[in-house]
Amino acid sequence: MILLRNIFLFPAFLLPLCSSAGINLDSLKGVWKDTTQKDEDRFLAAKTIAWTGYLQSYPDSSFYFSEQYYLSAKESNNLKEMATALYIQANACGHQGLNILALEKAKSSLAIYEQIPHKTGVANSYNLIGNICLSLKEFNEAQKYYSNALEIYLEKEDEMGQANVYNNLGNIFKEEANYLDALNYYLKSLKLKKNYGNKQGISSTYTNIGLVQLAMKDYLQALEYLQLGLNICQEEGFENGECSSLINISECYFKQGEITIAEDFAEKGLSLSTKIKSLEASKAAYEILYRISKKTGNFSKALKMKELFELCKDSLRKEEVVQSLHQMKLQEEYKLKKQADLFLYELEIAANEKKLLKEKGVRNSLYFLIAVIAIFLLGFINRYLKIKRHKRIIEEQHIELNEAHGELTDSINYAKWIQSALLKTDERITAQLPAHFIYYSPKDIVSGDFYWFHQKEGYLYFCVADCTGHGVPGAFMSMLGISFLQEIIALGDAPMPSEIMEGLSERLVQELSQKEGDNPLKDGMDASIIRYHKESETIDWCGANNSIYIVSDNDYTQYLKKDEIRVIKIEGKEGVLNELLPMRQSVGYNVFKSPFIDCSLTLKKGDLLYLLTDGYADQFGGMKGKKYMQTRLKQFLLSNWKFSVEDQHEKLKVEFINWKGNLNQIDDVCIAGFVL
Repeated sequence: MILLRNIFLFPAFLLPLCSSAGINLDSLKGVWKDTTQKDEDRFLAAKTIAWTGYLQSYPDSSFYFSEQYYLSAKESNNLKEMATALYIQANACGHQGLNILALEKAKSSLAIYEQIPHKTGVANSYNLIGNICLSLKEFNEAQKYYSNALEIYLEKEDEMGQANVYNNLGNIFKEEANYLDALNYYLKSLKLKKNYGNKQGISSTYTNIGLVQLAMKDYLQALEYLQLGLNICQEEGFENGECSSLINISECYFKQGEITIAEDFAEKGLSLSTKIKSLEASKAAYEILYRISKKTGNFSKALKMKELFELCKDSLRKEEVVQSLHQMKLQEEYKLKKQADLFLYELEIAANEKKLLKEKGVRNSLYFLIAVIAIFLLGFINRYLKIKRHKRIIEEQHIELNEAHGELTDSINYAKWIQSALLKTDERITAQLPAHFIYYSPKDIVSGDFYWFHQKEGYLYFCVADCTGHGVPGAFMSMLGISFLQEIIALGDAPMPSEIMEGLSERLVQELSQKEGDNPLKDGMDASIIRYHKESETIDWCGANNSIYIVSDNDYTQYLKKDEIRVIKIEGKEGVLNELLPMRQSVGYNVFKSPFIDCSLTLKKGDLLYLLTDGYADQFGGMKGKKYMQTRLKQFLLSNWKFSVEDQHEKLKVEFINWKGNLNQIDDVCIAGFVL
């Protein structure tokens, strides 16, 4: 059973700091940058930009402005504005899933509010910390902070704050399956929200009450509250809440055995989830429609709903992986920035001390001789102490940097595990291509090269690609590539390789342009994709800056139209290497782009195909430290192609290691070979 709750941790439970009505960001930025303006006007502008302008849509920009806001408030020694800036930073971190950093900022805000003191700020900070603890599943801690916030809100007769806390306490008890206590707090929250007419809050609490009643199997009461929540969402145009309510009502009718009505609500929820592009809601709708179809005996529809459910589930998992990597990257960047700020702070202290010494020398110029001796002695002692102090600081920073490096390495190793999970296992490929090998050697822990395999409607698809960059940036691109390939193959009916290339190129350009009007980034990938039909021994191939090698006893170049495809033939004692040359453009952004073209060819059993990136041939080594080169690689493959695939894999590995010698590997390496 999948239920959707119409609640949000950030910022639904937070009290607004300023109004969002009719703001002009350009005008506010002008006020902020104008240092001749009054501090209170500049602080209000920064606060409005960070909270109202950017928090919901661009939390990273919100964090940046609130950081500048904090530094300016600190220069003015304005404690209240410093606390407010930290409060906004905590919310911005929460929106990005950086809960540990959010907790640190929220506690810093709380400490300053308590120092002032400012009771409303203290209560808001308690409530915020409770929200963060709730998202971390630390229910006891969350309840403690909510109780502290509630005590202040009751003292100040702040009904809005009380309503938020009661709702949050209800969420804790609901998570712990303590439904009676959860219901009690939700009803308290609802009563207060009705007093000040918070339509979205009322709708959210109606939904929460309905879900509790549903969990308690009181379906009539559940249906009544869920319908009340739906009515408000439809009246006010809250499409996300309306979508959630439709699916929850469908679940309620299903539990009562009202299958036809349940199906009607589920279909409406699915339609709306598609409109608002909510994968989570679509997944929930597909899941209940699967159970409904199975219940009514419509097994063909049930199978379709199950497949669409799994597709949504897989897409959400990939989004979570990318988000997780993004969060790790932000955490590491923050740690390194903190270290850099500390170092700059120490340099600033040293510069100020030097300035003070110089001023002291000017003031004592009448006592030149004594002053010179005194300054010399003071300078010598001060320098000795500075060196000693800086040595200690450097040693401490060295320890901290080593710890940060260790944590960063652990994060990258985790990214390697995620990337390995996305690559198809040898067992799955071997089931369809028994005689194959994949020589995969990343330059760093994670790789910008990747391979991809899929079976669909009697065709086998295989892709080898080289993404822009290597290491963590390359790994991000490779995971995007695999995700887009899975999406493209799921949408088409056995698409041709050129169609896959076009779809992949369009998605890369779209995703790497962060917002409308931006110039697209020049990142992309070089790739080679084949579609193989085992029964007819026919391959369809398309390449973007990556060739395909066909090694055989036969010369296939005579069967190709040379005005459509460029070919190179190398003959040897052991056979013929037919190289089909790719299009001279990458997958992704191209200034002068041409449509991708397929090449089709019927091969014979025993022929061997190689798909590869340029990392192997570009490796420096040998006696003179030169590149291995494509020509040498082709000759090596041609002279060894009749060995078993296991032997070929080992020979390629040994050859690469021997050639590289003591030099560093310069790029990721991926060579895939398989026998028809």
